[in-house]
Amino acid sequence: MTDEQAREIVVRQMQPVAENPLSLGCPARLDDALTEEYEWGWSFTFVPVDPSECQLAYKRRRYAVDRVTGIATPVGNKGVEAAFNYLMKWRKKRAEAVAGSPPLTIDSAT
Repeated sequence: MTDEQAREIVVRQMQPVAENPLSLGCPARLDDALTEEYEWGWSFTFVPVDPSECQLAYKRRRYAVDRVTGIATPVGNKGVEAAFNYLMKWRKKRAEAVAGSPPLTIDSAT
């Protein structure tokens, strides 16, 4: 997967989440200057299109994308390492499902 493909995934899947009233609550865009690339994938950051429209003190929302599976997840307060661990659980479960193991399931506690 290329960085452009990962960017398309995060915009399609996570921009509505970033703009939700429970998140930024205002129109958002990716700030390419805040994108970070890792061996396992990328971290993308949404910021308000117009910061004056956003009433939050912290006006950034980060999301990680796994370069192997294309799965995107919020980074959250626990940081990119926790997002990485979550993505690796999904990668392992996907590999097991492809190998003929039971269907892919993730319980809400993980």
